Amino acid sequence: MDYTVDEVLRFVEENDVKFIKLSFYNAFGMLKNVSILSSELPKVFEKGLSFYMELGNANGSQRVRELFLRPESGSLNVLPWRPMEGSVARLLCDIVDETGAPFAGDCRYILKQAVRTFSDLGYTCTMGPQCEFYLFQTDTQGNPTQLPQDNAGYLDAFPADKGENVRRDICLTLEQMSIDPESSHHERGPGQNEIDFKRSDVLRAADNLTTFKSVVKSIAERNGLYASFMPKPLADQCSSGMHIDVSVFSQKQNIFKGQNGALSEKAEAFIAGVAKHLKEIALFTNPYANSYERIAEFPSLKLKTRDGSFNPSILKIPFAAANNARINFCSPDASCNHYLTLALLLYAGMDGLQNNLKISDFESMDLIPLQLDEAMAAAKESPFIQKYIPRVVLDDYLHVKQREWHAYQKSNDSKAALHQTIFYYV
Repeated sequence: MDYTVDEVLRFVEENDVKFIKLSFYNAFGMLKNVSILSSELPKVFEKGLSFYMELGNANGSQRVRELFLRPESGSLNVLPWRPMEGSVARLLCDIVDETGAPFAGDCRYILKQAVRTFSDLGYTCTMGPQCEFYLFQTDTQGNPTQLPQDNAGYLDAFPADKGENVRRDICLTLEQMSIDPESSHHERGPGQNEIDFKRSDVLRAADNLTTFKSVVKSIAERNGLYASFMPKPLADQCSSGMHIDVSVFSQKQNIFKGQNGALSEKAEAFIAGVAKHLKEIALFTNPYANSYERIAEFPSLKLKTRDGSFNPSILKIPFAAANNARINFCSPDASCNHYLTLALLLYAGMDGLQNNLKISDFESMDLIPLQLDEAMAAAKESPFIQKYIPRVVLDDYLHVKQREWHAYQKSNDSKAALHQTIFYYV
């Protein structure tokens, strides 16, 4: 629900909300937050909340800069899994500097810029990220193990599917937080699940995904489980992806809709734009060495298969009926910073639309790197990335990923330790 500032303050007072979590994503896709008492909220709306961010550069040196969190009133949500008496609410925040100007390194601001640029061309876009995740058992101290919750398979039912009640709790919680689930089911891997929710405008889709991942992890913990969005948490089992449904509209008409259920030339131009830039943006859509353990399973890295159909590891075309014509990009995974991922997909598709790119120019190319170091090299040399990812983000991002890559290469022990670290993070 979209609240004004005055409506938020009134809601907080009338509903006994005592604590506010001010949340934001850092460049590496980690959810951060500061909690305040509700009595501080009027001042924070007016002046922002000061915090300190470490900013790196290409040589790895760090500096600390004071920035400010500015809550967005329309993102208010009470957290249903917290006590209702003296309840806790969450507000997503933009990051601004001391003058109130947007901080260039704020990933949510980067996505807002992409949406604004797309709108200036006369287009609107809806997206619907669909995340697969694993549910793992925890030990007696509540720490996650690598034992899946069950041994069920694709679309299995209870009692083989032990995730049914957890998914139900997640869906009901999402509804309470104004997110409409469409379907939920057991996926192919043991303990692997998927819950899909309705598409929406791009910024709301990203914000909804922030809420979704937080809900999944919180409800899993409440059920004595650990939820992981890691791309390849188990070496001998199915990997997890983040498929992204995309539709584009002009004057409320779906421009992806062609004749007789086929995709339009505009849809093919959008696909060609993404294909052109997929290798350059892979560092952001697939940000860990573990991401490429998943990509190594793809039967091909090309856009089209030998029979001329789209490669389902990279792109799917759901049935394009009525005003529902859409494209489903399959290569990203949910360990990414989804604000940056959606922004880059939008800019890439925009390039295709503006320049009338053709799929045939890219269908025979290998579109995705096979290793993290290849993705880093492609991003570092990319004018496209340098245009849309601010230097304050790119330099620090490349430095951290280089360090991760070196750790991954050292030895099997280092790989295992890094695997465990990512397992905890995502």
